[in-house]
Amino acid sequence: MNLQFSHPIQPTQIARFYADVNKFNKKLKDTVGTEREKLILEVEVADQTASTEFFLNGEAIKPSDRIEIKNLGGGKHQLIFNSLELTDQGEIKCKSGRLKSTCQLSVNKGEGKPEINLESPVEGPTGKMLIVDVPYTGKLNYFGKFISCKHYLMFLMDNRCRILYSPWNTKVSC
Repeated sequence: MNLQFSHPIQPTQIARFYADVNKFNKKLKDTVGTEREKLILEVEVADQTASTEFFLNGEAIKPSDRIEIKNLGGGKHQLIFNSLELTDQGEIKCKSGRLKSTCQLSVNKGEGKPEINLESPVEGPTGKMLIVDVPYTGKLNYFGKFISCKHYLMFLMDNRCRILYSPWNTKVSC
């Protein structure tokens, strides 16, 4: 039998072509965050050299002071919201070539400032503690640290005001 080849590969050579198959090892998951808090979404792709793009409600997400996009290496990519806003709510999509992974991001309203509605002017003798009840819900934040409801806390502000904090109420005295 006489074989003829029109291709430059000889019968003694073996040609193999590998195509890296890219897939999501870790997909986006539906997530709930809170306004003004940090949130990290992470994906992992099999092709460690593949790039990714993130989209919010169909529009490309651009890095800013508030939003970071990181390639951690090893196929891991992160979308970091340093401070969530209510407008960040919606469908988050990650694309890597032809691959797509989506999730729903829900953003809950963060805690607001307490409203003090006094029924009448506050009067009292000087030299004695004056107590005003301040309603609150959720977590109390003092210089960036959350105060646990399990503890009592007393501290001075401007050498005049002190806040007495207990699991049942918060009182401001001046």
